[in-house]
Amino acid sequence: KRGLFGLLARLVSLIGKGAALGKAQAGADSLDREIRSLYARPRDLMAALVWHTVSTASRVGEVSLILYLMDRPAPLAAALIVEALTALLRTAAFLVPGGLGVQEGSLLVLGGLVGISPETALALALVKRGREVAVGCLGLAAWGLFSRRKEI
Repeated sequence: KRGLFGLLARLVSLIGKGAALGKAQAGADSLDREIRSLYARPRDLMAALVWHTVSTASRVGEVSLILYLMDRPAPLAAALIVEALTALLRTAAFLVPGGLGVQEGSLLVLGGLVGISPETALALALVKRGREVAVGCLGLAAWGLFSRRKEI
Protein backbone atom coordinates (compact mmCIF):
# COMPACT_ATOMS: atom_id res chain seq x y z
CA LYS A 1 0.00 0.00 0.00
CA ARG A 2 1.51 3.31 -1.08
CA GLY A 3 0.97 6.58 0.68
CA LEU A 4 1.19 10.11 -0.70
CA PHE A 5 4.99 10.25 -0.86
CA GLY A 6 5.25 6.82 -2.48
CA LEU A 7 2.66 7.86 -5.04
CA LEU A 8 4.53 11.09 -5.81
CA ALA A 9 7.81 9.20 -6.22
CA ARG A 10 6.05 6.74 -8.53
CA LEU A 11 4.73 9.62 -10.66
CA VAL A 12 8.24 11.10 -10.87
CA SER A 13 9.63 7.70 -11.87
CA LEU A 14 7.33 7.74 -14.91
CA ILE A 15 9.35 10.69 -16.22
CA GLY A 16 12.69 8.92 -16.08
CA LYS A 17 14.65 5.98 -14.77
CA GLY A 18 17.87 5.57 -12.85
CA ALA A 19 19.46 4.69 -9.56
CA ALA A 20 18.59 8.06 -8.04
CA LEU A 21 14.90 7.54 -8.78
CA GLY A 22 15.03 4.06 -7.25
CA LYS A 23 16.58 5.53 -4.11
CA ALA A 24 13.94 8.26 -4.04
CA GLN A 25 11.20 5.63 -4.35
CA ALA A 26 12.67 3.60 -1.48
CA GLY A 27 12.97 6.74 0.65
CA ALA A 28 9.40 7.78 -0.12
CA ASP A 29 8.11 4.32 0.75
CA SER A 30 10.05 4.43 4.02
CA LEU A 31 8.60 7.86 4.82
CA ASP A 32 5.10 6.57 4.10
CA ARG A 33 5.67 3.61 6.47
CA GLU A 34 6.81 5.97 9.22
CA ILE A 35 3.78 8.22 8.76
CA ARG A 36 1.43 5.22 8.88
CA SER A 37 3.25 4.05 12.02
CA LEU A 38 2.70 7.44 13.64
CA TYR A 39 -1.00 7.47 12.77
CA ALA A 40 -1.29 3.96 14.19
CA ARG A 41 -0.32 5.46 17.58
CA PRO A 42 -2.93 8.20 18.10
CA ARG A 43 -1.86 8.75 21.70
CA ASP A 44 1.70 9.56 20.66
CA LEU A 45 0.41 11.78 17.86
CA MET A 46 -1.82 13.67 20.31
CA ALA A 47 1.07 14.06 22.77
CA ALA A 48 3.25 15.50 20.00
CA LEU A 49 0.45 17.90 19.02
CA VAL A 50 0.01 19.04 22.63
CA TRP A 51 3.76 19.61 23.10
CA HIS A 52 3.93 21.53 19.82
CA THR A 53 1.00 23.72 20.90
CA VAL A 54 2.62 24.36 24.30
CA SER A 55 5.85 25.31 22.54
CA THR A 56 4.05 27.77 20.27
CA ALA A 57 2.15 29.28 23.21
CA SER A 58 5.40 29.71 25.14
CA ARG A 59 6.96 31.59 22.22
CA VAL A 60 3.91 33.88 22.05
CA GLY A 61 4.26 34.38 25.81
CA GLU A 62 7.94 35.16 25.31
CA VAL A 63 7.09 37.94 22.84
CA SER A 64 4.43 39.36 25.18
CA LEU A 65 6.77 39.22 28.18
CA ILE A 66 9.67 40.85 26.34
CA LEU A 67 7.46 43.67 25.10
CA TYR A 68 5.98 44.12 28.58
CA LEU A 69 9.44 44.24 30.19
CA MET A 70 10.52 46.81 27.59
CA ASP A 71 7.52 48.88 28.73
CA ARG A 72 5.94 48.46 25.29
CA PRO A 73 3.03 46.10 26.01
CA ALA A 74 1.13 44.81 22.99
CA PRO A 75 -2.11 42.86 22.73
CA LEU A 76 -1.78 39.09 22.89
CA ALA A 77 -3.21 38.91 19.36
CA ALA A 78 -0.32 41.07 18.10
CA ALA A 79 2.20 38.79 19.79
CA LEU A 80 0.50 35.75 18.24
CA ILE A 81 0.51 37.27 14.76
CA VAL A 82 4.15 38.36 14.99
CA GLU A 83 5.38 35.04 16.39
CA ALA A 84 3.36 32.80 14.08
CA LEU A 85 4.29 34.66 10.90
CA THR A 86 7.94 35.01 11.95
CA ALA A 87 8.08 31.24 12.51
CA LEU A 88 6.47 30.71 9.11
CA LEU A 89 9.03 32.94 7.39
CA ARG A 90 11.95 31.29 9.20
CA THR A 91 10.66 27.91 8.10
CA ALA A 92 10.26 29.10 4.51
CA ALA A 93 13.84 30.45 4.56
CA PHE A 94 15.35 27.24 5.95
CA LEU A 95 18.31 27.53 3.58
CA VAL A 96 19.57 30.61 5.45
CA PRO A 97 21.93 29.32 8.17
CA GLY A 98 20.35 29.94 11.57
CA GLY A 99 17.71 32.11 9.93
CA LEU A 100 20.14 35.00 10.40
CA GLY A 101 18.44 38.18 9.29
CA VAL A 102 15.17 36.44 8.48
CA GLN A 103 13.86 36.63 12.04
CA GLU A 104 15.07 40.19 12.48
CA GLY A 105 13.65 41.42 9.17
CA SER A 106 10.34 39.66 9.64
CA LEU A 107 9.96 41.09 13.14
CA LEU A 108 10.62 44.59 11.81
CA VAL A 109 8.05 44.27 9.01
CA LEU A 110 5.41 42.33 10.96
CA GLY A 111 5.88 44.48 14.05
CA GLY A 112 5.09 47.54 11.96
CA LEU A 113 1.90 45.89 10.72
CA VAL A 114 0.61 45.35 14.28
CA GLY A 115 1.71 48.71 15.68
CA ILE A 116 5.14 47.89 17.13
CA SER A 117 7.73 50.58 16.40
CA PRO A 118 10.81 49.57 14.37
CA GLU A 119 13.09 50.27 17.35
CA THR A 120 11.02 48.05 19.62
CA ALA A 121 10.77 45.32 16.97
CA LEU A 122 14.55 45.33 16.48
CA ALA A 123 15.12 45.18 20.24
CA LEU A 124 12.66 42.27 20.43
CA ALA A 125 14.53 40.48 17.64
CA LEU A 126 17.87 40.95 19.41
CA VAL A 127 16.53 39.70 22.74
CA LYS A 128 15.05 36.62 21.04
CA ARG A 129 18.33 35.98 19.21
CA GLY A 130 20.22 36.44 22.49
CA ARG A 131 18.07 33.77 24.11
CA GLU A 132 18.82 31.39 21.23
CA VAL A 133 22.56 32.04 21.59
CA ALA A 134 22.40 31.55 25.38
CA VAL A 135 20.57 28.23 25.03
CA GLY A 136 23.06 27.15 22.37
CA CYS A 137 26.00 28.02 24.63
CA LEU A 138 24.46 26.05 27.49
CA GLY A 139 24.04 23.08 25.16
CA LEU A 140 27.67 23.28 24.05
CA ALA A 141 28.83 23.52 27.66
CA ALA A 142 26.75 20.48 28.63
CA TRP A 143 28.09 18.58 25.63
CA GLY A 144 31.64 19.41 26.68
CA LEU A 145 31.03 18.30 30.26
CA PHE A 146 29.38 15.03 29.30
CA SER A 147 31.94 14.14 26.63
CA ARG A 148 34.80 14.83 29.05
CA ARG A 149 33.14 12.68 31.69
CA LYS A 150 33.05 9.71 29.28
CA GLU A 151 36.80 10.05 28.59
CA ILE A 152 37.72 9.79 32.27
